[in-house]
This record gives sequence, C-alpha cells and structure tokens, in this order.
Amino acid sequence: MDEWDNELDKVLQNQASTYVEFDDDNDEGCVWNIRVVWENYNESVLWKNVNLCKFTALRLRYDSGTKSTSFVAE
Repeated sequence: MDEWDNELDKVLQNQASTYVEFDDDNDEGCVWNIRVVWENYNESVLWKNVNLCKFTALRLRYDSGTKSTSFVAE
C-alpha cells in the first residue's frame, strides 16, 4: 500500500465534499482501501476492505481532541 490510485489533487476543507469516480477499465471490484491524511494534525487513518458498492457516500470525521477517526456510510 505504498502507492495509491485515485488520489485527490486538492485538500478538502472542513465539511467540504468531492466526487470520486473509479475508472471502469481499472476497476478492481467493490472493495477498496481508503487512506486519509488529516492536514494540520500529522495524523492519518487507513480503512481496509471498504465495500463501496454498498454506499453512495462516505462522511469522514476526525476529532482532534480525542484523535479518533470514523466514517459514516450513506
């Protein structure tokens, strides 16, 4: 997992959203690993084996006080 596909070209601001489209030619199925690097917190998180075919949206959250991360699937 040293290399990542579908990286965003920009930093998302708090409560911002973006659309990520996976290339059908390179699609490896529904299950993906998702890595988030939180800017200004020197923290990152890795969620393994997330089945993206079950969701239309993921809401990523980071609590700087507890340094805990979570995501809510919608």
